[in-house]
Amino acid sequence: MRSTFKAVSPVIATLLIILIVVTSSVIVYLWVSGYAGSLTSASTEQTLREAIKIEAIKTIETDEGTLIILWVRNIGDTTVKINSAYYGTTQGYKQANLAYTTSSPPIWGGDIWTFNRETQTIEKTQNGLIFYEDFRDGYDENAWAIISTLEAGEDHGTIYIDEKYGLVLELQRNPLGDLVEKYGIRLNEPLSITDNVFIVEYETRKISGKEENYMVEVYFSPNVTNNNPYVDLDDWILTYIKGWYFLAIQSDAWIEKRGWDGTLIARLQSYGRWLLIFNRNENRIYVYYNETHNDNWYFIITNPAFYTNPYVYFDIGVWRNYEGPYNVSIPFIKIYRDLNFVVTNLGTNWEVIVLDERGNIISSEIVTSGNSIAFNRLDDNLLFPLEAHIVVIPTVDDASEIGYVIRPGEVKSVALFITESLPESFSVKVVTENGVEAVFNIKR
Repeated sequence: MRSTFKAVSPVIATLLIILIVVTSSVIVYLWVSGYAGSLTSASTEQTLREAIKIEAIKTIETDEGTLIILWVRNIGDTTVKINSAYYGTTQGYKQANLAYTTSSPPIWGGDIWTFNRETQTIEKTQNGLIFYEDFRDGYDENAWAIISTLEAGEDHGTIYIDEKYGLVLELQRNPLGDLVEKYGIRLNEPLSITDNVFIVEYETRKISGKEENYMVEVYFSPNVTNNNPYVDLDDWILTYIKGWYFLAIQSDAWIEKRGWDGTLIARLQSYGRWLLIFNRNENRIYVYYNETHNDNWYFIITNPAFYTNPYVYFDIGVWRNYEGPYNVSIPFIKIYRDLNFVVTNLGTNWEVIVLDERGNIISSEIVTSGNSIAFNRLDDNLLFPLEAHIVVIPTVDDASEIGYVIRPGEVKSVALFITESLPESFSVKVVTENGVEAVFNIKR
């Protein structure tokens, strides 16, 4: 029997196959995308876990209260912000002040330390140190050149380092001579200073005794020599201990009055601590001797190179017609930008404490106006480099707003300052802005 069905043409068959493939792809796409969307929705609905843990503590007793440093780890899944802290016992808790500390001394005059509210750190944003040589730890001989007027075969000079005295200059003179002999060191290159004010501190000591027949001298000059600075340099200033305290200057550097009060202020000195303030704005160098200043103790300097490119000289000098061994020492020289170091980006009524490594408060100030506090080398009885920490204590409201931001897995030191007396045993706790707590029990 003859069939009545006709075969499908190749063109139509091809179109049917394409239609089936496209339809299947659309169905698969819709199914997959719908599944992925359901996964995304489920993930979004999950709440990230917030959790913190106090891993260690350190307590520092001060004259004004107790500084407690907590090392807090974020053990959760999301970034947290600690914005309050408390202390107490089972009978109740009181709110503590959040505080912020620097982690690494030293501090120099001229430093600017800025409180960074975003990172909750106190950062050094200007370095006050210009030059520092502590000869008690040795020194870089390549940075210094020898100056000498000694005659070969007759006089002898020696340089060595002593753990107590620092740089020791020894001059052996034999036989007698009719000239003043000098022996010491100077900087190979002049200092490069851009500030209009800078501070120089150093000590000088006569080790051999208080006799008046030899000197320990420190020169500053924009000029250079390897011979006798007193004779060879056109411009210089000089501080020295002879048998008495004296300031000497030459050329356009001169002093209005001698630097002693009557005849007794510094007779037969064997030791001196010097602080010189180079002030280009006033064309003067002010002198403090053993922490004391007289209004008449200053050099008038008109040569600007004294303030920008001075050389430093240290030497021992023996007067004419004297013989024998003589020793002098210079323990250190410090050059820094300013008498003050400054802490800035603070708020009104914030307190700043300078705390040494043993927990003693060196100085403290409260911000009454502006946004910064200055601590002064002389007024606050500081010695640079200052091995101390800066503690910034905001008001409670400001501290709550700033907080401590800790990322997942991160450990951050959180500081608290408590001003009242604490019992032998108590607890501290820190709380995130979402109310998550971490508690640590302390027994002193």
